[in-house]
Amino acid sequence: QYAVNCGVKIGRPDIYEVFFPVSSERYVSFHPTSKYESKSYDHWQIVIDLILPALKKRGIDIVQIGAKNEKPYIGCLHTQGLTSINQAAYIIKNSIMNFGADSFSAHFASSYNKKIVALYANNNINNCKPYWSAAKDCFLLEPDRGGKKPNYSEKENPKTINSIKPELIANAVLSLLEAEEKISLKTHFIGDKYDPTTKFIEIVPNGLVDPKPFGVDTFNIRMDLTFNQEILFR
Repeated sequence: QYAVNCGVKIGRPDIYEVFFPVSSERYVSFHPTSKYESKSYDHWQIVIDLILPALKKRGIDIVQIGAKNEKPYIGCLHTQGLTSINQAAYIIKNSIMNFGADSFSAHFASSYNKKIVALYANNNINNCKPYWSAAKDCFLLEPDRGGKKPNYSEKENPKTINSIKPELIANAVLSLLEAEEKISLKTHFIGDKYDPTTKFIEIVPNGLVDPKPFGVDTFNIRMDLTFNQEILFR
């Protein structure tokens, strides 16, 4: 819109890259976080766990970029807080593809003609999608808002972006990598206490269960569902 009003044509940017020693010869770049909470997806670890086997089979690593205070995801090579914006550009330029949040990395990747998987939540995709990319090179995903418009807010409760199912994102990544593997997982529900890096187990006290085979010390006993003091005591 700025270009139309100013009577100018949008050109491809010249980005100044600075070398960064990536400890992988073949990798995808991953930038999971935006400065806006509403644009930051909470279930990236599930996505990574789903795609890692197919990537490892092909000798492909995941290089995570971002600020030093951003959560490190298991299974990635970590560069958070170690790069300048110009070094992040170098990492993206030399990657196979980029996936993650609606942030600068998606636009950098677009200017380099990289394949892109990006999540959108608080904006309309058509207003801020990667400008220089062909449609065939992108999977741009957003939540089902039931016909409503995005809220354009920095924060959102509940976060609609979290309703995007992890298997949809994982399959988008694998599809752009032309992998034959398909994720058969079907997500039905992800609760607000879910964390794939920890074990959180509840039982209904209608029988005795040993917690040790599950790798936990204790269960949460759901006495609100079945009130059985004898089982609780035992």
